[in-house]
Amino acid sequence: VDGDAFPRFAKSDILGRVDLDQELVTKVGLAQICHGRQNATAAAETRAKARTAVEAALNAGLVGQTARQLLTVTQQLQMLQEKHRFAGLGKAPNALTLRQAEDRLEVALSTTMTGVSDFADELHARVQQSHC
Repeated sequence: VDGDAFPRFAKSDILGRVDLDQELVTKVGLAQICHGRQNATAAAETRAKARTAVEAALNAGLVGQTARQLLTVTQQLQMLQEKHRFAGLGKAPNALTLRQAEDRLEVALSTTMTGVSDFADELHARVQQSHC
């Protein structure tokens, strides 16, 4: 597993969506985004909407697609391990390797998803800079 694939995909999902800025402006309103500089409540609401937009972009983009594909692969490999055991062939070879790969994937994806707030803050700042 390329350790930085998910963060790279995340950047692509967010920066590649030119409509993400406009989506935030539409959902929140330009007045609230611009007033967020002086109003903590407006800023918090805008950041929450930005986080929702970022999460949706990641889920619909390369991060979500790759995570779903890798989940399918690991589920299929687990099923094959069970068939191996059911056929009386004993423990499937490389079972530990599969478990280690699953663990690395889980860490990589969860690390990327903990960065959602940072991505949302970047989106919020970008919209404020370009529209206010």
